[in-house]
Amino acid sequence: WRFYHLFWMRKLSYFANGVCWVSFWGVLVCSVTVWLFLRFGLFHVSHLSYDFSQFVAAIFLEMSPLLFLGVLMAAAHSLFYTYKIFWFPAVSPLIRSLGVILFLFAAPRIMGIHAAGWGFGIGEIVKGIVTFYLLQRLTPWKWGIHWPAVARKVKDFYAQAAFQILAIAATSLIPLTDQWFASWLGEGKVSLLTYADRLVFIPYQLVLMGFIQIFHADWSDIYYQ
Repeated sequence: WRFYHLFWMRKLSYFANGVCWVSFWGVLVCSVTVWLFLRFGLFHVSHLSYDFSQFVAAIFLEMSPLLFLGVLMAAAHSLFYTYKIFWFPAVSPLIRSLGVILFLFAAPRIMGIHAAGWGFGIGEIVKGIVTFYLLQRLTPWKWGIHWPAVARKVKDFYAQAAFQILAIAATSLIPLTDQWFASWLGEGKVSLLTYADRLVFIPYQLVLMGFIQIFHADWSDIYYQ
């Protein structure tokens, strides 16, 4: 039984790492495309000036660790859920938030609004370090990918998840579309809309992290058995 357990855990690690590896390149292509659009095309399709478009592109670049590590964090959290460790995924956003708060209090006069971007990026890096440290301590997860053993499973996973990925992408574009239209209304309107969005997001996040993920983890385990 111990041999079987270790063998299954190793396959699970390889599969999760394989999904992360493929997802990383997809996120890289998307992020470079978005950055190029912000850098060279945003001022053509909005009422923003060229200088402000360059500023937006710089903020996006500063926060890129949040984007890339977000993919790794999603896979790491799924492994925590697999092993019924629910507390850390629920509190881990606090680590990033502390980084943002620290930069906003310590460096606003020096860095200006860039303090927020750097706070998000550095906070996510620290969160990633803590996440993978605990993942190694609390679960059998290991680094590495045995690609011949998981290539077909990763391919099947993306084939099954393709419609969900498209649906999530479409849903995620809704706030971007709202902010785009809000930018036409004048200075400060995007920030006002974002603050309102955050208020709506709080109860949604409580339900998502406090119930749905636990339900999915238990349901998946029962279904597998």
